[in-house]
Order: sequence, then structure tokens, then C-alpha cells
Amino acid sequence: MECSYFTKLGCRLLNSLAFEDIYAQGKELVQLKSKLELVKENSITLGATLHLNQKSLDFRVNNALEAIRIALNIENGIVYIG
Repeated sequence: MECSYFTKLGCRLLNSLAFEDIYAQGKELVQLKSKLELVKENSITLGATLHLNQKSLDFRVNNALEAIRIALNIENGIVYIG
């Protein structure tokens, strides 16, 4: 099921998690980081819209951002979110 709030934020890659896992590397990591930062900035509204605990949402987003930070600092780094 597609989340219209993700779509509204332009987070098509994150929206795809409803249907498939995300594997990101190279330029995709930068795009994913940008979208996750957008989600983090809007976590209160997003959490309320999706009936999610904001602290849990923030925790998951921060974990993904840390994985991206690490992947960007290693050659051929990749991040998997499933």
C-alpha cells in the first residue's frame, strides 16, 4: 500500500518499501539520505499520519542514516533496507 504522505514528500524510493526491499549504492545513497532527512524533519506529522510512534520512527531513520554514512565512506558501499 502506497503512503500518500511519502509521495507528497517525493519519497518514491521509500514508498517502494511497501513492495520490495531497498538496495542503494553510489548516487542512490545520496538520494536516500536526502529523503530520510526529509522524513526525519517531518517525523511528527508522518508518525501521526501512519499511526507510528515518533520515537520508533526517528530511531529507524537514524539507523538508516548511520548506515548510509558508513557506506558513503567505504568503496562500493551499499545499504540494504528491508
